[in-house]
Amino acid sequence: MSKFKFTVFLEQHTPIIHFQHDQEGATLRATEVKPKLDRFIIEKEGDWEKVDSSWKIGSTQEGHEALDYKIRIEPLSPPVIKDIDKRFPTFFANMGEDKGTIKKFSWADRGLHLTIFSFNTDLVKIVKDNIQDFFALHNFGTRQSKGFGSFMTSDGESTLNNHYPYSFRVASSNIQTVFETIDLFYKSIRGGINGASLPGRRGFTKRFYLKPMIFLYAAFNGMEWEKKAIKSSFPNFKRNLESQKQAHGYNMADEEENSSPLFYSGKQRIVRDLLGLSSEQSWKGYGRGSGATVTKKHIDKEGNNIKEDNAIARFKSPIQFKPLINRNGKSYTVYFRQEPIPKEFLEAYFAIEEGSNQLNLPVWKDFNLEKFLEFAFQEGRLENAININRSQDYDRKS
Repeated sequence: MSKFKFTVFLEQHTPIIHFQHDQEGATLRATEVKPKLDRFIIEKEGDWEKVDSSWKIGSTQEGHEALDYKIRIEPLSPPVIKDIDKRFPTFFANMGEDKGTIKKFSWADRGLHLTIFSFNTDLVKIVKDNIQDFFALHNFGTRQSKGFGSFMTSDGESTLNNHYPYSFRVASSNIQTVFETIDLFYKSIRGGINGASLPGRRGFTKRFYLKPMIFLYAAFNGMEWEKKAIKSSFPNFKRNLESQKQAHGYNMADEEENSSPLFYSGKQRIVRDLLGLSSEQSWKGYGRGSGATVTKKHIDKEGNNIKEDNAIARFKSPIQFKPLINRNGKSYTVYFRQEPIPKEFLEAYFAIEEGSNQLNLPVWKDFNLEKFLEFAFQEGRLENAININRSQDYDRKS
């Protein structure tokens, strides 16, 4: 192999959600890989100023630093393009700020060849030395933090345990079952579960109820999460809260009611959104309670709106999933890790609005993601948080 280039084989483990699916060979794009790989190499060197000047090319403007090598990506067979199955978990589908753009799954089922070329042999070597770790730590395309667009070098799996402190196994090679499992797992730590289907099954039980680990961790630290603050503050949600208590069988006269998640009070903070912020959020109704939607706007400490160019509108989850199919071809291992939460988000304030009602809350500034995950995965924590409402029937979907 030439000292000016090298080629690696990439195996695709999960579909990439592609917005250019109508183009020939729509798969992993060099235009996405190159900037990410540049940043990865630059961070390995320390910062842009410490990078060897002979490696640099293009603008030195912050955010546009580029290294002097080229990338070519070649699928070993034409990528398989498929419509996104409507049965996939809703937050994985065509939605959000890109809802006007139709996206499809792209899968290079025979893998890809990625070639790096440069006349700078030292740069070629440093890229080659880091390419395995790079693909271990990155996914590509839309919803990449949730596990889509997972590629890996043929010899890179051995490095994953060095980067991912947590993992779980999915006893299926069916990709929809894999993402249903990721969805259910993520709900258990961020949003909670109110009725559930087992991944890969059609049955649905109304009886299963789980308050998320982020709520329990907040309560443990004397914090009241925003969902309870909203339901306690806005008229539509107050009615909804009372109906929810009744739906889950809470007795208003019960002496233990103050220990229920629906009654807990503390310092009101933005908590749930520390695992991913959306500017709009909805809750369904319970009983005669009506569902309602709130919007969130970034404000300063005094309650003034922040200019749109500087405002935080979205914040992706700091938990990244990396699913890899196991060598037996019959199951997946889903690795996951935490990424740092930016200081500007931890110190932010948001106005939560529903109709003419408004509630201003700060983000939980002292939240520690690593300690939260340690809390969430203590033995028995999830099991003890599950509530089974025996009064609900078990439904089956035909």
